[in-house]
Amino acid sequence: MTCALPFCGLGVSRGPSPFFQNQDGRAVMKAWFVEQFRLILADIGAPHHQYAGHSFRIGAATTAAWAGVEDSTIQALGRWHSAAFLQYIRTPKEDLARVSATLAKHKRPGTNAGKLR
Repeated sequence: MTCALPFCGLGVSRGPSPFFQNQDGRAVMKAWFVEQFRLILADIGAPHHQYAGHSFRIGAATTAAWAGVEDSTIQALGRWHSAAFLQYIRTPKEDLARVSATLAKHKRPGTNAGKLR
């Protein structure tokens, strides 16, 4: 996304002002940002209709979780006031398959080859 910022005429601020802002310093509205992002994706032939504003919340929460950021910090960064942020964190299918395979091989004491009682 960094390469697209100059294309959109956006600046990135530091401090108490809006993170994404127009050239005049006003906050970029979500609808405008998503529209511009979709136009860029369409220009490069990417499936632009698959992306919406929540795509960025999902991506940020997932990336933060993978990086080992504490849940409370992820919650604060996304301005969530409940555990709803956990629904935004995506686990790669490969990780789920690996855990499933590991659990399938696990033998519980007193059972036959890992079968449940």
